[in-house]
Amino acid sequence: MNGNEMTTVEQQYLQDQKRLKNSSVSPEPKAIYNTSSLPYDIRSTISLTSRKRRCRDAFADKLLECRRRYTIYSKHPDLLKHVSSNARNRKRVNNLLRQDDFARNPYLEWSCQELMIALIQCKIPLPREGAGLRFECRLALEEAVRADRFRLMDLPKELRIMIYERALRQDEPLDTTDGWPALTCVSY
Repeated sequence: MNGNEMTTVEQQYLQDQKRLKNSSVSPEPKAIYNTSSLPYDIRSTISLTSRKRRCRDAFADKLLECRRRYTIYSKHPDLLKHVSSNARNRKRVNNLLRQDDFARNPYLEWSCQELMIALIQCKIPLPREGAGLRFECRLALEEAVRADRFRLMDLPKELRIMIYERALRQDEPLDTTDGWPALTCVSY
């Protein structure tokens, strides 16, 4: 090969450079590595600020929590499969988690006054005044309810059988009226 002869690769390179000089379109940056197999774009993760990275990590944790909870995943399987971390999806995932928490624990929706009234009615000592009072009232009420559960299996066998038989005999609901109540049942 002479020094004057150019290979086809070099010729193609020069032709591309001439074409780029004559065109007004800027060239696309070529990726050095094949990034198509990765689940995310490398350039998008490199340019993230620390705040955006924290936001994306928090969203990923909440999304995993949604996928772990069967009550959420069974209702919204397509929503949780391919989700990007934008503001709308972050809000949607937060709302799904909050609604599921409310469904699991009804005391989360109660105000501080309602919790204190329930504690007084259950004769549970009130927690001390100060910051986090609602949280402490809710925890005290949850512990009282958890400790006060009726344990059927702790009863004697004869008593359990009586309860089972009574439950089996009572198949149909007591109130089967579909229309308006009788006038004798209505009180003014």
